[in-house]
Amino acid sequence: MKIILLKDVSGLGNKGEVKEVKNGYALYLFRNKLAERADEKILQKVKLENEKKIETDNRKKEEAKKIIQKLEKIILEIPLKFARKGAEAYESIKKEKIVEELKKQGIELSLKNIVLEKPLKEEGFYEVPIVFFEDIKGTLKIRIIPISDEESH
Repeated sequence: MKIILLKDVSGLGNKGEVKEVKNGYALYLFRNKLAERADEKILQKVKLENEKKIETDNRKKEEAKKIIQKLEKIILEIPLKFARKGAEAYESIKKEKIVEELKKQGIELSLKNIVLEKPLKEEGFYEVPIVFFEDIKGTLKIRIIPISDEESH
């Protein structure tokens, strides 16, 4: 019997997938509201939803490519307070700070897109990986500019 899964079912499939199962198992899934019978009307609905999802994913990928192109053209300069030259900073640059600085330049990015293994604490130039999808990646160049303790007062 053809069914459509209403929820993820371990060992069978994910929500929205159409599966062929034996009648007894189908009844169990129906009773537990894990699936419903996949008639022609439902199969058509699933097909339309899948097409919409593919269209949405393609739009998101195009948008991601445009953002990557913008990111690869800039060097994000972030000032950071240091006690003295060559020492570690008082604070550090984390994903949130990177997102905030990019927003000031009109670039919207999510925390999950930034691959930062540890916060940036030293003066210098960094290349931070940016990942939107497995096949859409880029690099953000960041330069940390020191501000001495005296300059900030």
